[in-house]
Amino acid sequence: MCLERSWLTDNSDWELHVYEKLALCHFYEGNMDKAEFYLMRRELGHSEPEGTETRAVYKNIRNNYKLSKTDRFSAKPAELKKTIFDEFYNHFIAATKVIQAKEERERRSNQKKAYAAN
Repeated sequence: MCLERSWLTDNSDWELHVYEKLALCHFYEGNMDKAEFYLMRRELGHSEPEGTETRAVYKNIRNNYKLSKTDRFSAKPAELKKTIFDEFYNHFIAATKVIQAKEERERRSNQKKAYAAN
């Protein structure tokens, strides 16, 4: 929620602060790759650009939530929450599949390099 709040308010300083905290959380969990990713993003000042898929997902969620507050007769809260969750979950699954495919390509490439070196 902190990242979404920083995007909502266009506060890149807060976004970078959140990246530092995410890096610390991943460090404590022992996930050094993610910890390094978020720390480098913080150190280099790389905030999420406007118009990316990640920000679009949260913008859609926010817009659906605003609609639920103004148009109380169109959807019941439980139905709206389910719709928002499903939308977010579908984007999450799609992003996960892309990451897994990339990791698999890298793994195969590393195997080929190791085989060629032998």
